[in-house]
Amino acid sequence: MQAPPSAFPLPSGLDLRPTPELDEVLRIAAWINELARGDVNVDYTALFLGLLWSTTPEGAHLMSGVDEDGVDVAAILKRVGLSPEVREEVLGRAGSGEPFEIRKDPLSASVREVLRRAAIVAREVGAPDTGSAVSKGGGDLTEVAPRHVLAVYFFRNPSDHDPQLHKAWGFDGPRWQARFRSLLEDAYPGEGEAWSVVVGGDASDSVPGSVLDAYPMDAGAR
Repeated sequence: MQAPPSAFPLPSGLDLRPTPELDEVLRIAAWINELARGDVNVDYTALFLGLLWSTTPEGAHLMSGVDEDGVDVAAILKRVGLSPEVREEVLGRAGSGEPFEIRKDPLSASVREVLRRAAIVAREVGAPDTGSAVSKGGGDLTEVAPRHVLAVYFFRNPSDHDPQLHKAWGFDGPRWQARFRSLLEDAYPGEGEAWSVVVGGDASDSVPGSVLDAYPMDAGAR
């Protein structure tokens, strides 16, 4: 089975609709794992790399901070068995709409959880709901964009991935939270007040991932 060239095929049970920008991120992530021969199309590492390599404001923001901090992207890629040289191939194939093989589980359990939390963030900051028949519950789907996903990594990260993000990859929590606030000011100035419930005035004002970890993951996640 092959994915359609225009959109990443989200599995049922996720009541969200990716914006075109998030779809770009997901397709980049899927091609990372396609070349890495991953068991799923998108896992936690590939999703983050998809954000980093995307043409979105989030991608530019991440890349600037990575360069400034000297974060070792090669070490992140090594986790999926790839080298930095693969970037151009990934972007070319994802951007062309070339189909990739859909795995039995398109999303890892961690990515399902990140996207679930991103949808919560999106609702909290007032993202629109869009009706769709693909929602199993028959309800509306929350529109989720890259900024909502990036907010999960830096403010509501699943606690079992904290060592990976902050120690193994070297992303300093408070510094990157401050950078995320700068991203909102620069790229989404009209949303600042709505985001206060998520990003707060400082790190202590946000809801930590450890609190959200008390909520169970989707029953179908693996």
